[in-house]
Amino acid sequence: MAEPSGATLAVGRRAAVLEVAARHGAFLVEDDAARYLADPSAPAPLAATDPDGHVAHVRSLHQATAPGLGVAAVAARGPLRRRLAAVVATQQLGAPLAEAVALHTAGAAGWAAPAGVAPRASADRQQVLDEALAPLPVAGSRPAHGGLGRWVRLRDERDDLAVAATLRRAGVALQPGRPCFAGEAAGAYLRLSVGAAGPAELRRATGLLASVLSA
Repeated sequence: MAEPSGATLAVGRRAAVLEVAARHGAFLVEDDAARYLADPSAPAPLAATDPDGHVAHVRSLHQATAPGLGVAAVAARGPLRRRLAAVVATQQLGAPLAEAVALHTAGAAGWAAPAGVAPRASADRQQVLDEALAPLPVAGSRPAHGGLGRWVRLRDERDDLAVAATLRRAGVALQPGRPCFAGEAAGAYLRLSVGAAGPAELRRATGLLASVLSA
């Protein structure tokens, strides 16, 4: 689940991507930071179907645990795994305390339960956000897969940078879509993140957005 779009590589394209990597002896880096926030129906990581060791799978804990727990793991197979292991053994400078906390958290008997709670909590917040967005004067909205939030397309006459700046002054932090485009923006978008916000906070923020868009 790519950040910030939440896009996921289509299942039908995965075999073709792996075949190209194998044919050219290339390596792929799969940054799966949102895996613990993903809906259980989300496709398995690309690395899970990589028999030849061309995918380095990266996964971190901070999104599902705490922002300060910036610890990630890298998994791979075959020659790529051996090369990565050599680099880690000679060059990695880890933080022992953070690594100890990460091992304790992920190794705890109840870890599977919190990992399953996060997608459900995110889905509940998404539903609240959907209901609050329904009456707003926008061109459309769609979820960002992986529990990361929602993309809202503004009407053409709106400037996403200006709308985001106005809301920031009112105490609502959101991301304008324009910086997320590699080239020319395909429209005016806002990225709304549900994060740890509760229903009341989401409704208040959406109400302020409605006021700005109706002005």
